[in-house]
Amino acid sequence: MITDKDIQKILLAFIPIFATKEDLKQFATKVELSELRNDVFTKMDQVYGEVKVMREEQSAHNLLHKKIDQDLAQIKSLPTISRELQQHR
Repeated sequence: MITDKDIQKILLAFIPIFATKEDLKQFATKVELSELRNDVFTKMDQVYGEVKVMREEQSAHNLLHKKIDQDLAQIKSLPTISRELQQHR
């Protein structure tokens, strides 16, 4: 059997609950959200700048490795005394 307490619970479940002024004070204002957004974009700009520098450094580093590999290949292709001696044996 449904009691008066059960009926009260059912009725309370269907009553819309609105935020009070105190509840609304907990939410951020437009100004606060705008400041937060600006802070986030500023940090993102800093991170982007660092990533851009790292990519440029990595590109330069890779070019240096390529140059070293080319130089090493050229050095290996040069005749050496030991190779010359092995050929004459």
